[in-house]
Amino acid sequence: MESIKIIDRLEVKAMSKKDWDAQQYKEHSEPQQEGGQAIIAHYPFRGDEVVLDIGCGDGRTTAEIAAKLPDGNVIGIDPSPAMITEAQKSFLSVQNLSFIQASAEDFAFDFQFDLIVSFFALHYVVDHQTVLKKIYSALKPGGVFIVVMAGGDQPEVAEVFAREKWKALISEQEMVWGAKTEGEYRPLLEQGGFEIIETVTQSASRLYDSKEDLLNWALVWVPYVTGLDEEKSLQFSQEIVENIAKGQKGAIKSTSPLLYVKAQKL
Repeated sequence: MESIKIIDRLEVKAMSKKDWDAQQYKEHSEPQQEGGQAIIAHYPFRGDEVVLDIGCGDGRTTAEIAAKLPDGNVIGIDPSPAMITEAQKSFLSVQNLSFIQASAEDFAFDFQFDLIVSFFALHYVVDHQTVLKKIYSALKPGGVFIVVMAGGDQPEVAEVFAREKWKALISEQEMVWGAKTEGEYRPLLEQGGFEIIETVTQSASRLYDSKEDLLNWALVWVPYVTGLDEEKSLQFSQEIVENIAKGQKGAIKSTSPLLYVKAQKL
């Protein structure tokens, strides 16, 4: 199959809000990489599929998909200029892999996909109906959609968001957070025309070696989600760390709900 190679003619555009720190994400996103790659490892690829990865980040998981497609192609999209630049730089030599700067709400292609995946990204989307409509249209008949995202709010984090001093500040920003429980997401899928094959909600836990380790991960996403400046993002993240670490000694366990969905276009 001829490769869909469009990476060389891409123009990386500026984001309208704070961008991600791609290097920091790369250093502190092991659980996200492991989670996505575990699903890829068990998916029954034929080897000739055309696949779209929404919210591809730095492209590592997308590259794992490409390795499963000797006669296929995979495209990764992400709204972050920094993430796309990192992905392009890291995987330019992979012939069946391309990256495009685009969001889940506004991507467009003149062909359809056999499989669309999104790992740990769609909880950063507010308008899920628009996104699901785009995904449905982009799938071939019988095409599969797999998503892993936050299945609701982590209580210790939600409590910090609810504090009055932060509510006053963050309400003035364009907060980007759209985690959905299974009960909230299932009707959206059904309204979008999808046949739901499987849903799983579980509590996902990770051990952090120290408060500093946990803080580094919080600082990956807090500036993007909240729109807070660097100083306030640090303060906000420190409060999250203290809330999660409360009552724990040694390694810190952080537990949050995770939603897995596999659906199909009828």
